[in-house]
Amino acid sequence: MAQSGETHAKKYSVGILVVSDSCSSGVSTDKSGVNLREVINNNEHYLAENYAIVPDDIPSIKEKLIQWSDTVGLSLILTTGGTGFSPTDVTPEATREIIDKDASCLTQTILLESLKITKFATLSRAVSGIRKNTLILNLPGSKKGSQESLEIVLPVLKHALDLINDVKNDVKKDHIEIQKEPHHHQHQHHQDQHQCPHNHSKSRVSEKDMLNKPRKSLYPMISVQQAIDIIQSESTNLETESVFYMNALNRVCAEDITARDPLPPFAASVKDGFAVKLTQNQREYLQNNSIDTKFIFDVIGSSNAGDNLINMDLKEGQCVKINTGAPVPLKSDLVIQIEDTISLEKDSNNADKKIEIVSTSTCGGVHSGKIELKLGQDIRPIGFDIKIGEAVVKKGMIIRAPQIGICATVGALELKVYKQPIIGLVSTGNELMKPEEVKLNSGKIRDSNKSLLFCAAKSLGIENIFDAGIATDDPDTVFKVFKNAFENSDVIISTGGVSMGDKDLVKDVLEKDFGCKIHFARMNMKPGKPTTFATCEFNGRKKLIFALPGNPVSAIVTFNLVVVPCLKKLMGYTNPFFTEIKVRSEFDAELDPRPEYHRCWLQWPKLENQIEFEYPKAYSTGNQHSSRLLSMNEANVLVILPGRTEAKTRVTKGEILTALLIDKI
Repeated sequence: MAQSGETHAKKYSVGILVVSDSCSSGVSTDKSGVNLREVINNNEHYLAENYAIVPDDIPSIKEKLIQWSDTVGLSLILTTGGTGFSPTDVTPEATREIIDKDASCLTQTILLESLKITKFATLSRAVSGIRKNTLILNLPGSKKGSQESLEIVLPVLKHALDLINDVKNDVKKDHIEIQKEPHHHQHQHHQDQHQCPHNHSKSRVSEKDMLNKPRKSLYPMISVQQAIDIIQSESTNLETESVFYMNALNRVCAEDITARDPLPPFAASVKDGFAVKLTQNQREYLQNNSIDTKFIFDVIGSSNAGDNLINMDLKEGQCVKINTGAPVPLKSDLVIQIEDTISLEKDSNNADKKIEIVSTSTCGGVHSGKIELKLGQDIRPIGFDIKIGEAVVKKGMIIRAPQIGICATVGALELKVYKQPIIGLVSTGNELMKPEEVKLNSGKIRDSNKSLLFCAAKSLGIENIFDAGIATDDPDTVFKVFKNAFENSDVIISTGGVSMGDKDLVKDVLEKDFGCKIHFARMNMKPGKPTTFATCEFNGRKKLIFALPGNPVSAIVTFNLVVVPCLKKLMGYTNPFFTEIKVRSEFDAELDPRPEYHRCWLQWPKLENQIEFEYPKAYSTGNQHSSRLLSMNEANVLVILPGRTEAKTRVTKGEILTALLIDKI
């Protein structure tokens, strides 16, 4: 905390608390809290350091608010959810119980502004207040409502926190600025942006200049591998965050997860049967078979899953009936499955009172007639499956269903994972209409690229994908849409506007309006030659920009080749690249001067017909024109055709080629 009279040089720490029964139980995935965190982190004055999900339960909410205020010492806590009229909405009640001072003017301001948007804002019961040096603000549960509410008061929150923390120099500066302001009350939602190079409302690119652009590209042609190397060098892992384990599916683990308890935590039975304590004669029989003895035991009780009977005093010649997974009494020698026993005596309730082991089964399930037992058989000792302190999920591992189950087993409920990038999608072109349009206007086509890339990114497990809009082919609109993407995204993926026409504006807008560095703008491949990669700093954060060709096939092929490895690296993947395999061509094709990525589907040889190793067969999906999206319809591999040479002008059926696996087979 800043001392009195000082300037607050560091960012104010923020906690995002999601209040939701469904999210805390894993039934639903939190979107509001994740979005608020990004809004906060995109502001230069704040850093979202803590994130948690709690159920709609007053004690749980209070516990987290008190912990973050008193122990962690956060400057600002934003809650989302539980502010309505539902019986389970108790966030305001929990907040009121722990705050020292009321700050209702913030809530009233949000209400007044929100009523201009929707009449339902009246139904909010949100509370705001101060506990020690922490400002607590209740926000609605919806993604849209919580962001809009935060943005209403965001311009004044820093001043509020400066006052709470007695940062006198910053308070004095703010008061000077307040005196300069005209007396009207407009909310400056984006007042914290950098002034250069993109603090302008219109593009610096002139349509007249575009008419005089060179007829040939000034950018050198580079290989696909060179392009990938450049992109990988510009991509670094994002920060880490803690998430509820049920929300960690498809995320990459950022640290080893270790077991706090052994599994099983007690000696457990592997079979349904009897846990027995052998007599001395029975032990000697097992050692040398020299004593003629029977394996008869008195049943003195039972052990079921969940019972606490491990300290039962079991004497020689006694046993307990036991179920699979139940705790085994400490003095037990072994467990015999029920199939290898007979009942010699029943009690009044028809339960076994005395049993005899009559034989033991072979692996094939046939009884041998001979007693063959081992001490400790069918008993899982403590830590047999998982040892205490063992790394059960390792750093860099992708968290799938098995890892979620393992985390539940060891009680690891908060997992540290790599943050996912926020993807911004931009479409360009005068000809584009939204897919929802029923009737096509003359000269128009539906925008398929955005839906295509949205789902392609979604299939990687990325949750935060922002639609920045469709830009028509004029510089001001392209500038506006890209600025929207920069303000809301980490990685921007656009389609169209990167070729050589006078309406291909993207590279010029990126350079002149945003100061982007164009790392490359031509790749030696088909389809996708004009693929462009750029980077820039926007509002103090690095942005990665992929400007892909507008033809749908070119867009999805280049997305797979260069964008997917980048996204996977940002997400923490240790190996972000597609698997390469060898395939046998089942098609003929003329070669292009550029290496071509031919869309194919695979067929594996049937094992019964396989005499020796055979390569999987690659079948072409047909017409490979870059506008024909149907060529991706069944494709699960991209077969790499080499560039044409004088010695090699075509590939023929039966050739062995390299292919990239881009989908399940």
